[in-house]
Amino acid sequence: MLGSCVQPLLYIISVVDPIRSVHKPGRCRGSDSPLRAQQRGERSSEARGQQGATQEGTARFEHEFARLPHAPVIALVEATEGAPCLPLKIGINGAECKALELLRLVGSTTGYYIVALVAGGPPCHVLTTRGARMLDDLPKSRSPRGSVWLSALPMLAAAACLDPSAVGNGNPGYRISYPTYVAIQAGTSHALPQGMDTSLHAVTNPAGVAQVDVRASVVTGLSRGFAEWEPGVNGYPPMSIAVLNRSRGGPILVGHHGVAALAPENTLAGIRLACDLGIPGIEVDVRFTKDSVPVLMHDRDVKRTSNGAGFVDQMTLDELERLDVGSWFNAKFVGERVPTLADFLILSAACGFDQIQLDVKGFAPLSTDTALVRIAREVTRKGLFERVFLSGDLNTAKRAAVLIPGVHTLVYWYGGIISAASADALILTRVEAVAISFSDYQASSVQLARLASAGRTIGVWSSPTVLSLNALNPAPDFVTSDWGWRFVN
Repeated sequence: MLGSCVQPLLYIISVVDPIRSVHKPGRCRGSDSPLRAQQRGERSSEARGQQGATQEGTARFEHEFARLPHAPVIALVEATEGAPCLPLKIGINGAECKALELLRLVGSTTGYYIVALVAGGPPCHVLTTRGARMLDDLPKSRSPRGSVWLSALPMLAAAACLDPSAVGNGNPGYRISYPTYVAIQAGTSHALPQGMDTSLHAVTNPAGVAQVDVRASVVTGLSRGFAEWEPGVNGYPPMSIAVLNRSRGGPILVGHHGVAALAPENTLAGIRLACDLGIPGIEVDVRFTKDSVPVLMHDRDVKRTSNGAGFVDQMTLDELERLDVGSWFNAKFVGERVPTLADFLILSAACGFDQIQLDVKGFAPLSTDTALVRIAREVTRKGLFERVFLSGDLNTAKRAAVLIPGVHTLVYWYGGIISAASADALILTRVEAVAISFSDYQASSVQLARLASAGRTIGVWSSPTVLSLNALNPAPDFVTSDWGWRFVN
């Protein structure tokens, strides 16, 4: 499994409380966006709930990675009760990843395991069982176990030079390289690489959504829904399959902040990646600089996603453009700059996105009215008015509808379960689209059905797994996620 060293970025992970969720600034904590905030909250509560079970030696500790870089990530796992950490699984949105390299340390580090995690994939978590715990953050001199890390470094270096085939998402090092997230229209087929191992499992889950013919090397969409194919042979990664009613919709798949699993959020690099994959929808966040220029940024404070600090609305465009907003995510994105809304719209027009969601996170230093009008003018100048949805809270949507005739409005609903009164307000304000977190979707199903009957477009975000989308009723019109869907039609 050892190959040439590809200068991967390593996480060298040290000691924390076994039931504390990991909050690594800029990478593990993730943003307070609806997607990652929801995922983080679910993971943390589950981890905390396992404390009693840990005492019985049967705990599972779940460590959530908001994103993974494109190079191998190295983690250290300690068997806290003297029992082996195994079985240990790497999960990608609930699906076990077979591309795992597990190395046992010896000598002074007996009982510790180095795990090479999947790189460049969607949000990941690590499940350890039998009293194991994840160790996070860089080693510190004050750590009582610093000597463990010193003795571990040679093994970490060796793991860092693993052949990418062990830790890639569709990397050439696999026996056969193919997209691991495929979007395909029902009734059509996509050719997989020739030379597939004929012993691969051909069954997809659930049945009736998609079909994989190993001998013919094709995947076929059968009916709308989401499926997973587990080849069952080492060296062949699992595949998630979205089967759509149309080539680019039914539902529309929307890239969250670009492709947040594979590139830094709200950057042109992420937008270009979504374009290359053929993803039809894109969602980004908009704020205004001190000199009133709309730019892409989720947080008001730039420190989470840049090498600087300060509030967007208190910094000029020139100051923001000096920041590096890529290296926090991965070294390959060093030098990525804060894009202006105009930059983004120019690229979006060239890419031909069918749906562009502009989530206005803040209006300062402008008034709400002035900010909305400026965004609308920029969108109109770029010829994208019909494709853009202005997103915000209900009050923002109401004001936008008054100020900008014909504007498409979208509300990402953060208020929990949608009540009858809330649905009434959404209908009365003529909001065109409503999106809600996966965790509140089913409990809001009656009101979502009302909204759909009233002609509103319904969306979902923060689905924990691809397959969980199949259970939603009414079926969503769009799905916003970090997953890097490859459109193959």
